Amino acid sequence: MTSDLFETSIHSDLIWMTPIIDTWRENIRSYIDAHKNLYGYIDPPYSSTERANISLLAGAAWQQKDGVALEEYTVEKKYSGKTSWGRADIWIAFGEKTLSVEAKQVWQTGGVNKGLEGAWQKAICDAQKIEGESDQCMALIFVTVKIKPYELKNKNINTIIKERVAIGKDIENIDFYASYFPIETRYLKFPDTGGGEWIWPGVYMLGRLL
Repeated sequence: MTSDLFETSIHSDLIWMTPIIDTWRENIRSYIDAHKNLYGYIDPPYSSTERANISLLAGAAWQQKDGVALEEYTVEKKYSGKTSWGRADIWIAFGEKTLSVEAKQVWQTGGVNKGLEGAWQKAICDAQKIEGESDQCMALIFVTVKIKPYELKNKNINTIIKERVAIGKDIENIDFYASYFPIETRYLKFPDTGGGEWIWPGVYMLGRLL
């Protein structure tokens, strides 16, 4: 355990997102460092909500030259064959490329993908409703990995992380994958809002173009 763990796999049609993903990781790192300097302890931003994770991605778009983003924006959507106004989670523009995204948040707590699959299908359903706003449309899920301390009795934490990520990547027809497991949070413990102590090593994203 000597460095951050990260990986990116992107469909050729989304390769323009690569610098945004690199900056997304930098934003997670910047938040961790800033919070520790201000309050004396680490607060991983990916452990929070869907909106918090979206904000990290939106910020990464704004930090690019010719990059902009808008969260919770108004867009036309199709419901039961009829078009009406609704909201989408994030719109990203980088140069001449534009992308509309519907995102969901998942807290991955074990070796099954039930929660992942449910969030994945919901993100796809919501993204399919978006009407002609952008060049591309993507369903996206943020997957925050949570590990019970007792799990480390029989396995190395890096092995557990790889197993969790493999479960996520096993979902069919993924066009986009990016992960970040910072060195400082590899063994970070604190309680969940629902109670009980967990380790919060990092986060990964899965996406599909529609």
